[in-house]
Amino acid sequence: MLKTAVVLFVVAVAAATQDKITPSVVQWLQQSSTANVAVTLDHVSHVSGHTSLYNHAKCVTLDAVGGVFQCDALAKEEICSIAALPEVREIVAIIPFDSDFTLKPADALTTTAATINLCPLNIIPKHTTGAATPSACDKPVEDVDYDGNDIKFTQRSNSDDCCDDCAKTPGCVVYVWTPWNGGTCFLKWKAGNAVHKWDAKAAKVANSVGSCQAAQINVDYNGNDIDRIYARKDDCCALCLKADNCKGYSHYQGYCYIKGELGNASYKEGVTSGIRD
Repeated sequence: MLKTAVVLFVVAVAAATQDKITPSVVQWLQQSSTANVAVTLDHVSHVSGHTSLYNHAKCVTLDAVGGVFQCDALAKEEICSIAALPEVREIVAIIPFDSDFTLKPADALTTTAATINLCPLNIIPKHTTGAATPSACDKPVEDVDYDGNDIKFTQRSNSDDCCDDCAKTPGCVVYVWTPWNGGTCFLKWKAGNAVHKWDAKAAKVANSVGSCQAAQINVDYNGNDIDRIYARKDDCCALCLKADNCKGYSHYQGYCYIKGELGNASYKEGVTSGIRD
């Protein structure tokens, strides 16, 4: 009886994983070995910032407001691994504009296409990270907060875990831990003004993944764009650091413009720019 229950549980988990993958992904993978996909998180995970996708080597923030990531050139196994993450709600194929691919309606699918199961029963989510390795942090300073400049936050009951989170997050150079919501690490791309905050703990990463210089307000570096990503301006530095050939960024009207080269700086109201260290 117990063995039957375990088997049924595994099948249920596999079915739930498969249900997150939309037919567009299944049909695309019938003609290609990899797919570009949009991954949507559930609301709770999006608001809390708790997902390993921030550190996935093939994923970037597509819609910071809606909790959507763009993951490129994923093999079937990688898609299944992401679908197995509990915080993932839906995975949709991103079809290139120049493709002649046409999504078939459900009632037009062949039996094979309609019932194909991409993911094996024993799929296990892989919490992948980028190339960064954890590095030591300075000794935490008690009752100090560095206001602003957040990249993201993670839920950690132990403040010591913040060091590892910061070290693995592109652009993070300092963290602040507070007991808010059971314990939260605020990962920051720079240390702002130090302010007093009871029970907070702050520390700098000795060897961070990388960083950007202080943001330049109303400054634009026109041209030389290698990518345009819909995201908050506070996310632009981390997105730049994920691209090996990025020299800096400009944020304007909700988009991070990732720069392969930095041209002449010019004044443009509403633009925020940064230079990669």
